[in-house]
Amino acid sequence: FIGRIWSHVFNKSILGFKSLNLCFWDGNSLLALDFSLHLEKGKNKSKPQGMKPKHIKERYEKKRSSKSPGYNRVKELTVSKIKMSIKMIKKAINNGITARYVLVDSWFCCEEIIRFVYSIEKMDLICRAKMGKSKYLFKDKNMTAKELLARYKYRKDTRKYSRKLKTNYLLFKVQYKGIPVKLLFIQTGRNKWILILTTELKASAIKIVETYQIRWTIEVFFKQAKQLLGLGKCQANDFDA
Repeated sequence: FIGRIWSHVFNKSILGFKSLNLCFWDGNSLLALDFSLHLEKGKNKSKPQGMKPKHIKERYEKKRSSKSPGYNRVKELTVSKIKMSIKMIKKAINNGITARYVLVDSWFCCEEIIRFVYSIEKMDLICRAKMGKSKYLFKDKNMTAKELLARYKYRKDTRKYSRKLKTNYLLFKVQYKGIPVKLLFIQTGRNKWILILTTELKASAIKIVETYQIRWTIEVFFKQAKQLLGLGKCQANDFDA
């Protein structure tokens, strides 16, 4: 099932799979709970997974028992990473592992994830959000994040300065697709702002930033897994390897 995937590290397509991981932070250690592997089908139907037909035929194949772990891994290959993320969190909760927050980057900031976490009692989402086309309801007006920022970033009654964060910020209570959320705009440069979204309506700007910073530990986990465990360097032909 090997194919081409887009690598943000090398900024080009390479042979491999995408690894989706769920980890748990207990305040001291990051514990790896679950993972799945995913392929990218690609937009060109004549070259599935970015592969030429002759290379597709050359790939190693074998039959797997429906009771084998490899069979289940193969079924996950084409499932969307959003659906698998929700499945992993549900699995963790069903096994008695609960958390106060779900932390994800902007790629996972979508209605499906927001609505799912919002539906779980005593759990909130904190994630980076894109300055995209998504509309937020604020003061009976639907506005994009860019429109909100442009309208209020120079107003003294909305723009605030944090000594601890050493920057300006804006904090709004809005609705997204009927879900009450908070939007935190943080200034990172002269004309640069980043956006963080949370379902915790009582959280302060500092609380949101300090909690979201914990997400960086999963990036350290990826680095250590690559350096110490050789993650991503497997040269085996068999997918089950």
